[in-house]
Amino acid sequence: EEELERLEREFAIQSQITEAARRSKKLKKQRKTSYLNALKKLQDIENGINEYRVRSGKKPTQRASLIIE
Repeated sequence: EEELERLEREFAIQSQITEAARRSKKLKKQRKTSYLNALKKLQDIENGINEYRVRSGKKPTQRASLIIE
């Protein structure tokens, strides 16, 4: 459960970073790259959470996909 809690905290932080990058009004090339990198990291974290949840016999989540839309 500690690992899941760590991943959940990391997901929350990364989702805030991703949202801040997305809200930037001027998505110049560097900012757009930052946003895409943050988005990929967010998806990777969610994949880790889901792998852990499945191994624990729990249902996976789809939070990142909701944020992306």
